[in-house]
Amino acid sequence: MKPGDGLYTAIEIDIQEALACMIMDITLYYEYTHEYASVIVHLVGITCIIIEGKPEEKEQAELRWLKRESLASLEWTPVDIPALEKLMNEK
Repeated sequence: MKPGDGLYTAIEIDIQEALACMIMDITLYYEYTHEYASVIVHLVGITCIIIEGKPEEKEQAELRWLKRESLASLEWTPVDIPALEKLMNEK
């Protein structure tokens, strides 16, 4: 986040830069803080609507869509686990 940016503005900018698409109707889905030995990570998950573009691999090693029941087949970091569990347990 840049000084002066609100959370939702920062998310919009990050999605534009990292995935090359525009979003709207951002809703906070999840917040979780995990303390590692040398760093504290604050994860913010959102729901949104893509209004322009298609997500592209710009900064990620790989980008793929998975069904909820397939998410557990990947390796996740400790900070991701609570959000992953919430997502997998939704109907």
